[in-house]
Amino acid sequence: MAPTDKPCCIGTVKQGELKGKNVELGPLTTYVTGTENAGGAAVLIIPDIFGFSIPNTRLFADQLAQQGFFVLLPDIFHGNAWDDKVQVAPNGDWSQFMAWKDKHPLGPQLLQLDRLLKDMHQQYKPKSVSCIGFCWGGHHSVTLAGSDKVQAAIVAHGSFVTKELVQGAKQPIQFLFADNDPQIGEDLRKEFEAILAKKQTPTNSKFYPRMHHGWTIRGDESDRKQKEGAADAFAEMVAFLKKYGV
Repeated sequence: MAPTDKPCCIGTVKQGELKGKNVELGPLTTYVTGTENAGGAAVLIIPDIFGFSIPNTRLFADQLAQQGFFVLLPDIFHGNAWDDKVQVAPNGDWSQFMAWKDKHPLGPQLLQLDRLLKDMHQQYKPKSVSCIGFCWGGHHSVTLAGSDKVQAAIVAHGSFVTKELVQGAKQPIQFLFADNDPQIGEDLRKEFEAILAKKQTPTNSKFYPRMHHGWTIRGDESDRKQKEGAADAFAEMVAFLKKYGV
């Protein structure tokens, strides 16, 4: 895993009409979208450093809900997601990012996600639960794949992902790798792919040449290649979830 001493999710902010609503689940305010019928398939989206309020991730959740899933997107940063427009110094001083990062340790976030999942089961009673982790959320997605709390997991351009975490995954898991990714470079990607190839549980991975870290959620849709890459990644995620997460 590459050291994380500055933000890695460069991209654009999207616009669109949102379909979901905010609810309280466990300790986390959560954007929910899709059919809430008991006995359905739920998907927990664990966001990147820009959190649950940015339109990009909410629009992605709405799009996924249109595929028949009940989707939950929690505010794991409690209203303090990274804001690159406000917090990046003009001189390139990333010290504010490190101070922000230290306020959000991964361990307590996982405990809060556990409580959210328990409340979600009690309130919505889904038949199955899967998870998708973008960037920062990739760590949590792989970690959950090492438990019985989800039926399937997806990691899109993950951060803080180690070989040990990948080795520990016991649920069906999918990795979507970017070409230009400071968090999972070529050597580490190949190590992950080798680990996945040896697993007895179903795995899937796809490498996207010329795509940058964050392309699935923050890609520039005015760029044809980025738009096509994001659309392909979305299709891969949906196919994986419909095969292993229902």
